[in-house]
Amino acid sequence: EGVWSVTIDSDEELTFADAADTWTDADDAILMADDHGGQGGVESDLYDSGASRHMSPFRHRFTDFEEIEPRPIAAADKRTFEAVGKGTVSIRVPNGSEATTITLRDVLYAPAMGLNIVSISRIAAAGYAAVFRGNFLRIFDPNKRQIGQVFATTNGLYRVDHGEVV
Repeated sequence: EGVWSVTIDSDEELTFADAADTWTDADDAILMADDHGGQGGVESDLYDSGASRHMSPFRHRFTDFEEIEPRPIAAADKRTFEAVGKGTVSIRVPNGSEATTITLRDVLYAPAMGLNIVSISRIAAAGYAAVFRGNFLRIFDPNKRQIGQVFATTNGLYRVDHGEVV
């Protein structure tokens, strides 16, 4: 099990970039908490090379949770979400026929978002490597052991859906 850890600079404005120019209207909707949010829908992780922070709308997935003063998160399409908490979240990263459980620290809780945002820059800052090649993303631990492989969707997003939430 690896740990991806980040630090919080409470005075910075948070941003995440997306591939908005390649998204369809349906794809754009994944960022909104409509049928997501752990209410019997699908929980998804989006591996984002432009995200400055890990973020999640799934409060039930947090451990060591603490409320924070609401902070704006500016999306590339100019929408704003609020982060109202932070904590630790474990995710399952697909890796062939298996999966690796990874712990993300200092994840922002933004209930208006529709999916988890996994920051590639925070993964790299923690000593891991992310390699984009063809239609997949591979993630390697500091010992150069592959711990994840995520395939791109038809529109180029590195997204993992985790099935129905119970």
